[in-house]
Amino acid sequence: MHHHSFAYLNRRSRLTALCMKTLGNAQHIALCPEMAKGISTTYGIPQQQLTVLSNAAFLPALETGAMDSTNAQSTTPIRIGFLSNITAEKGIFEVFSTLRQADNAGIAYEAEIAGPVDAGIQQQFQSELATLPKARHVGPLYGADKQRFFQRIDLLLFPTRYQNEAEPVTLHEALQAGATVVAASRGCIGGMLPDHCGAARPAEQFEAQALETLKELDQLDQAQRSARRQAIQAHYQRTAAHSQQTLQQLLKRISHPPRPAP
Repeated sequence: MHHHSFAYLNRRSRLTALCMKTLGNAQHIALCPEMAKGISTTYGIPQQQLTVLSNAAFLPALETGAMDSTNAQSTTPIRIGFLSNITAEKGIFEVFSTLRQADNAGIAYEAEIAGPVDAGIQQQFQSELATLPKARHVGPLYGADKQRFFQRIDLLLFPTRYQNEAEPVTLHEALQAGATVVAASRGCIGGMLPDHCGAARPAEQFEAQALETLKELDQLDQAQRSARRQAIQAHYQRTAAHSQQTLQQLLKRISHPPRPAP
């Protein structure tokens, strides 16, 4: 059973509890240690029936053409990115507020907003975007275009307010490209971001942390930014390698299950 949501961990579900009981000694795959702990404590699943397998195991490698753009990084302005379905719940207006604070602080930046805009906020989105001349909406991005987006940016903002957020692939994609990440701490996000990769904070602290990180990046020269990107990429590569090893072990257990004792 492969778990992909915190919905029934944030709030215990009687239906999920029944499913867990029906599954008996089935193996459960969690996205992160926090999810595994929630499954164990909420539904009484023994540790030996739990495997932690990050989404990093399934992320494709960067395409060669996408990686070339890392050579074009400059010290100024800071390149800020947001990529998601553009909704209030995913935090787009917190992003806009952060950009206004960066303007007030005199930080040189350029911002790219990627993704489709929810029709319910279209008017407010366009109105607020128009007040931010250093930000532009680039629409949905896929494949190599999305990889180049992550290669271009120095900082990804992810102020999600989605209660059941699990382990967003978007954050892995940013880390894979070496971008710093500031995110709201939900689900697995806290464990995805060690200090040198960015920060995960409670939603109410997101904007203050984002501004602090922008100020830190603003103080780095080109060599320091490059070193930071390389350290973040190295962290991601370790995560991906461990996750791929776990996946291979899991597939081996599935294809060669232990025989019951006679």
